[in-house]
Amino acid sequence: MINRISRALAALVIVLGIGIAAPPSQAAPASKADPAKGSPIVDQKTHKVIGDLGNHKASKSPCGGVCRQYLESIQFIGTGSPGTGASAVKLATSQHNTYRSSNSYHTLWEVSAQGVSSNGTDGNIVEIGWRKTGTTTGQAGCSSTTNPCLFLYAWVNGVGQGYGSDAGSNYVDNPNEPVDNTTPLAVTAGGASPTVFYEYGARHMTTPPSWCTTTPGVGAWVMTQQNVGATRDIACYKDTLWTSQGETFTEIHLTQAFNEIAGTDSNPCTDMGSGVFGVSTTPSAAQWVKNYTLTGATASWAVADVHASPSTLSPTAFRINRNSSTETRNGGPGYNGLGGTSTGTVGSC
Repeated sequence: MINRISRALAALVIVLGIGIAAPPSQAAPASKADPAKGSPIVDQKTHKVIGDLGNHKASKSPCGGVCRQYLESIQFIGTGSPGTGASAVKLATSQHNTYRSSNSYHTLWEVSAQGVSSNGTDGNIVEIGWRKTGTTTGQAGCSSTTNPCLFLYAWVNGVGQGYGSDAGSNYVDNPNEPVDNTTPLAVTAGGASPTVFYEYGARHMTTPPSWCTTTPGVGAWVMTQQNVGATRDIACYKDTLWTSQGETFTEIHLTQAFNEIAGTDSNPCTDMGSGVFGVSTTPSAAQWVKNYTLTGATASWAVADVHASPSTLSPTAFRINRNSSTETRNGGPGYNGLGGTSTGTVGSC
């Protein structure tokens, strides 16, 4: 059983920036790294965000470096020991043309599948979700200025590998499907309550589809997404992304579904989700995340906690509500402009 105290201490090392340099082979090329991309570290006792993998979680007053805000639901799975985790996670979400102000790098929603890494955190990760960003070029970009775009991201032992093919030959796009990293996505129409949902997920396969790899003994994380129509396998991350760097990642011990805003403002005007507060009231036009499903786990899905981080942003700017163990509502309009403090207006600064 993984020593949770040592894992928490390792997470604290990352938060405080105490120098334990990753081996050079683990670092993603600087030209491909997105300085705005993070993934929250969650304390297993308190279930609260205590830092960010890859980038420090900056102080909010004043904000240094990259400022981040999260709305998050989480579940720890098993004990952290081999054989106690899950092999797959999937869920459904409404997706929105989320408003992004110019001082935010992005606003996004994602689901992450995470496994225990040798640095003592849940730092072996695959992620898939939708994202509004300010750039329209490169793997970190989006070819649409209106609709959100799909993104995929991976981590090895807490080191970001970049978006999609930034991970090199260990990322394989499914040539049979048109949807790929940076593809513009359909959006859920606004209204009293979302009625159209899109499924996202990741599953580990010991024998992946032939488009992913035909090498005997090489498994993969196969990433799934539903844009319009049936859910499809859109890409995979081969196990060699991790084994080539001395890591083993074949099962999920932590899964997180979260909204994130990253930028230069500690009180962002940028929206989360549809920009409507996530509350228990039904109907609600907030982003709706539901049908959380785990496969092969020792415990069924039950959201361990939902929270906003930093807590001072909630309930003023963003809110998340657990409607049930398999359903949350989340979103919010942010603040009223650069450096503002009062509640903002949906889709506007």
